[in-house]
Amino acid sequence: MTRTDYLGWLGTLLLAGLMALLILRPIVGERWFGLYGLASVAIPIAIAGGLLLARRHSTIGHSPWRALLFALPLLLLAAIQIGFWTALFSLGQKGTLLIIMRAAILGASEPYLPALAAALIGFLGWLLASAARETEAR
Repeated sequence: MTRTDYLGWLGTLLLAGLMALLILRPIVGERWFGLYGLASVAIPIAIAGGLLLARRHSTIGHSPWRALLFALPLLLLAAIQIGFWTALFSLGQKGTLLIIMRAAILGASEPYLPALAAALIGFLGWLLASAARETEAR
């Protein structure tokens, strides 16, 4: 995959993710979107982005397994988000412990969440940009 092809597919992927967010939000409503929306869009973006990076890394002579560094954090965070809300709604009254645990974890980690989010965004952006900078293997 050439650099131009990679950048074209990357732009298409990012535009598709943005369009999915903009279309899903008014269709499914603010409540559902707040619970599952970002996670449900992150899963296909992580898979497609991982495949795109794997193809690009194969072209430039790197191990395609490096693409997992992009896909796994997004998939893990999306699975945690969807899993928490699914478990909470499935448990009914028994989900009180989940709410307490979530409140305790958020209470302790909330000051650090913006920095962690910025670090994750920076790391994922670096992975995408470094694949675009590398020259192809000859």
